[in-house]
Amino acid sequence: MPIWIKANLLLGRGTGEKLLLRLAAATLGLTKAANLPKRAIQFGSRIAKLEDQKEKGSDQCYRLRCDPADSDVT
Repeated sequence: MPIWIKANLLLGRGTGEKLLLRLAAATLGLTKAANLPKRAIQFGSRIAKLEDQKEKGSDQCYRLRCDPADSDVT
């Protein structure tokens, strides 16, 4: 999908970035949420405060790693 469909940075913060998602939210009646400035999900949901403060965004999350040897799926 071309970038000009996903974003229009001439429109400014809270409008132009993530344009496709904003249009979808507005269509679903989420007009207030559609106009909020974007935030990274770990900051937007405040989950970073609940997690280990020593972790960095570039670290691999040990809680999400999957060892195929431990899996019941065959």
